[in-house]
Amino acid sequence: MTSAEFIDHSESWCREKAMECRRGPEFPEFGFSADFFALKTGKSLGPFFPYEDYFFFHVMPHGGENGREELTRLHEAARKYVNSRYKVPKMLRLKVPNIITIAVSETSFPIDAVKYAKEDTAVITGGEKHSVYLVDLLKKGIVSQGIEITHSDGIPFVFNTVNPTNRAFHTVSALVKDFLHNNN
Repeated sequence: MTSAEFIDHSESWCREKAMECRRGPEFPEFGFSADFFALKTGKSLGPFFPYEDYFFFHVMPHGGENGREELTRLHEAARKYVNSRYKVPKMLRLKVPNIITIAVSETSFPIDAVKYAKEDTAVITGGEKHSVYLVDLLKKGIVSQGIEITHSDGIPFVFNTVNPTNRAFHTVSALVKDFLHNNN
């Protein structure tokens, strides 16, 4: 299993899911490029709550170059790019962008990268959701902040489609599971 095979599989999988896809897009005004980009749009509660999930895929080099510093640079650049597409201030947005950075590596990620992917990324002002996923082809798994649980009167609820973090978690998990199943 190679990173290139994962990117190829991701593109065909995302196209099957009717996502807008671009191979090797560059965003020079924001100082980054991606190996693959996918945009998933829809409504998360019947005709209500339109969403846009932005997936930026990056093949990470071997060694220390796939650490927190490079992941942070790529993810923050993606956030700036996506937020530049919205003219409404974050606190007033009805459509909240969900920005997902997916880093794939054939070697395991350093501990600082793993800690970064697991961090809570809640934005105090609202108007945006974002997260980082590490796809470790060596260990055949993903690292992320996981599922968000909402509590009401002490009772936990998990909103899989309305909550952007959970929607992204299930999308990335299904993609990786499908890739691993088809490449064993």
